[in-house]
Amino acid sequence: DNSKLFSGSYDCTVKRWDLTGREATQTWKGHHHPVLAIHYRDGRVFSASVDKTIRVWDATAPAGKCLDTILEHTDAVTCLALRGSHLIS
Repeated sequence: DNSKLFSGSYDCTVKRWDLTGREATQTWKGHHHPVLAIHYRDGRVFSASVDKTIRVWDATAPAGKCLDTILEHTDAVTCLALRGSHLIS
């Protein structure tokens, strides 16, 4: 679907944008520090933050539900990628 875009922000949120209307349609809160990286795949958004966490969001939920928080990092998570079924950060 090329009508949506996801972004992370220094205000600690993830935003879902409608590219047709050119506006943010949802704002998801959960991180406690800036969000530095976003990855979207198969209805899931992965967000990486300075708060040392990765959050997994259900992008198909009406308000973007946080499904999981990965707490394994000891420093800011600055990038992430999916390779097959593996999350790399």
